[in-house]
Amino acid sequence: MGQHERASPPPESRGFWATLRFILQQPRTFVLSLLAIVIGFAVLAVHLDNAYGEVWGGLVGLVVAPLIGGWLVRARMNKRDRR
Repeated sequence: MGQHERASPPPESRGFWATLRFILQQPRTFVLSLLAIVIGFAVLAVHLDNAYGEVWGGLVGLVVAPLIGGWLVRARMNKRDRR
């Protein structure tokens, strides 16, 4: 069966709580690295806010950090769905 013919995951696996359960079921290294990335971006946002103003700090804190975290989680979920 090709990738385009794959059945989509059940809708209950796409919600917030299902995603949170999925993240917590991952190995500790993934969870800790995700936490370290989030904390690192928060520190970076505060430093940029202090140095260059609220716009750049907000941009990192509200746009860049969630995008990268979402990409990492989505990649892990796609890896699970391929099995």
